[in-house]
Amino acid sequence: MYFPSIGCLLIGILGGGIIGCTTAYFLTRHPSYNPSTHQITILEATSIASGASGKAGGLLALWAYPSSIVPLSYRLHAELAKEHDGAKRWGYRGLNCASIEAKGQAYEKPMGMDINSKGGEWHKLPKTNGKTSVPSGVPNDLDWVDPSTIRGYSTMGTPETTAQVHPYLFTTSMASLATEAGAHIVIGSVTSLDHSTSSGVKSVTYKLKSTNETHTIPATDIILSAGPWTSKIFPAAPISAMRAHSVVIKAEVAPYAIFSEISLPGGKNGRRGATVSPEMYARPDGTVYACGLLLKFLSFLDRC
Repeated sequence: MYFPSIGCLLIGILGGGIIGCTTAYFLTRHPSYNPSTHQITILEATSIASGASGKAGGLLALWAYPSSIVPLSYRLHAELAKEHDGAKRWGYRGLNCASIEAKGQAYEKPMGMDINSKGGEWHKLPKTNGKTSVPSGVPNDLDWVDPSTIRGYSTMGTPETTAQVHPYLFTTSMASLATEAGAHIVIGSVTSLDHSTSSGVKSVTYKLKSTNETHTIPATDIILSAGPWTSKIFPAAPISAMRAHSVVIKAEVAPYAIFSEISLPGGKNGRRGATVSPEMYARPDGTVYACGLLLKFLSFLDRC
């Protein structure tokens, strides 16, 4: 890899998630950026968007918080999508958003179907298609929620105030656009930072993933964007993490983002059902992303 001579900016971005990749993208768009004198390197341990950045929900909303930064973020996403065809490249679009209270219903699986088998299709529940009466206030096109289970419905956002991206596609696209403009990506685990000089950082040492070889590169500036792994690189960073779970389901459904509170029916032996609050986001690629207290939900399915 080529590195400019001493006196030039050598910017190391540690972490190839959404923060690291968008930082690289915007640095390469800075009016003072010159690829012949500025070296921007993303150092990522596994692969671009391999952590939470590639597995998040991707919801954007003007009604979200903090209100001090949300309008800027929302506008930037719209501008990026317009400039780089985000609708096609990373699934950018406006959509409806609602909050639903529901009472769960246990559906019986067909005879002879093994829900744990691999390779076969799971039983598909039919859409409502307007055949079932819809409770007052629930849109007719929200055909992928059983209307008989809904106990409460409220609108949270419209396509004018709510949008979405596919986080993995958005992050990898930002990385690709940054490299097209002159940035570099190195897949390797950072092992140490040399910031012993009075003027700041001096170098970054990492182990290349493909060969396990150790390399040290000079650096004038370091940006820490390794998420929950940041403190392993720089122990003084007060960053922690919380584990979460998500699933992606194949389904062609109407564009809604749903925040729910579902009272699950009791399982075997008269056990009382739990209350879970999964979030569900329909995506334009024919999938639905769901996250939340899924372990309890899957445990319920196992008991029924």
